[in-house]
Amino acid sequence: MCTAFKKQLGFAPKLFRLVANSPAALEGYLNMSAALGKGALPAPTRERIALAVAEINGCSYCLSAHT
Repeated sequence: MCTAFKKQLGFAPKLFRLVANSPAALEGYLNMSAALGKGALPAPTRERIALAVAEINGCSYCLSAHT
């Protein structure tokens, strides 16, 4: 699965490399992400929220990932 992210993004994010150690955990994470993606908020709004949360949390890694 990390190979797919590498191909799409040019790298495999640390979160996916970590979670990929457990196929069940990776499947659960991807299923949760897919379910949340079907919510009422459009993708650009979800990304803006992720950026705001990353800023509040002071997480430069998350800021970079969602930019």
